[in-house]
Amino acid sequence: MSGRDVLSAVAQYLESGIGTIPHLAQVYENPPKFINKGAFYDGPIPNNAESGAVVWLWLGPQSAERINLQGSAPGGKMYYYDLHLQCVLLCASSQSETADQDNRDFLDGLTTFIEADKKANSTVVFQWGEGKLHGGVDMQFEPGWPVDVKANSTTHVYTKGTVIVCEYHGPGQ
Repeated sequence: MSGRDVLSAVAQYLESGIGTIPHLAQVYENPPKFINKGAFYDGPIPNNAESGAVVWLWLGPQSAERINLQGSAPGGKMYYYDLHLQCVLLCASSQSETADQDNRDFLDGLTTFIEADKKANSTVVFQWGEGKLHGGVDMQFEPGWPVDVKANSTTHVYTKGTVIVCEYHGPGQ
């Protein structure tokens, strides 16, 4: 088990939500390459839809803490990952209100999908979207302002998200 396994498990789970999560069109297991051209993503709207969201994933800080002691034998450790989601929703409407509402529908569907399966349908993830065992923020999404990308034809909404993912290493694994 490793961070790579956790990332892959979450990406596969989110990809299974395409068609269920409103506007979700594509999930990438790695962060995008940043370029000096202004827009974070100015490609076509995915799947030729009215609105389509693209999500890039990567793991941020990783930490671990011992959660049980068992003498000289190894005890269990919980590994915590800050999973970053860079989300871009592209809307065919030039209306910021439409793009904002589509982004809200996307984020509501995304958080509902995360909460539907705390193990991300995997044997690798102990839990996600539940924060650390001692409290804290479970998940956070910060949407930006709708921005006109292509002169009155496409509106883009960028959202930065973080979800806590926990992975257990210990006896019985």
